[in-house]
Amino acid sequence: MAGAVYIDFKIIANITGATPDGRRFRDPIGEHCSPTPGAAQKGPTAIVESAKRLPMAEGYASSPLHLTLDKSGFVLGADSMQVIRQLMEAAEKASVPVLNISMYDREELMDAKKNPEKHRGLIVRVWGFNARFVELDEELQDHIIKRVN
Repeated sequence: MAGAVYIDFKIIANITGATPDGRRFRDPIGEHCSPTPGAAQKGPTAIVESAKRLPMAEGYASSPLHLTLDKSGFVLGADSMQVIRQLMEAAEKASVPVLNISMYDREELMDAKKNPEKHRGLIVRVWGFNARFVELDEELQDHIIKRVN
């Protein structure tokens, strides 16, 4: 399955022209109805608000919405579980049928690219499957790093 998903990712990214969100031809492309990696500038709540404008109930783009949060972004005493609860409630209110939330430390991901031997157990969510970050090719590693909001 991982190979088919990766092939689809490459094919779609390489045949889809530039998009209105600033994505250039052959740049990474978003998963399902999720934003293009690096395009979401206003945070996860804005992503949920954008998704609710799509015909999600009709199975638009298979309907999963993936949010990739930066673990290190929870500062000044922010309660990560409360933030996740609020995002889940917002997604439910927006009729988002499938919400997948992943939390990564961007600095850890970047260090894992440079020092893979120190991060063998780092598991990430890729297009429909989980994988060891250090076993992914550089393009997919960059894709995951760019998804972190």
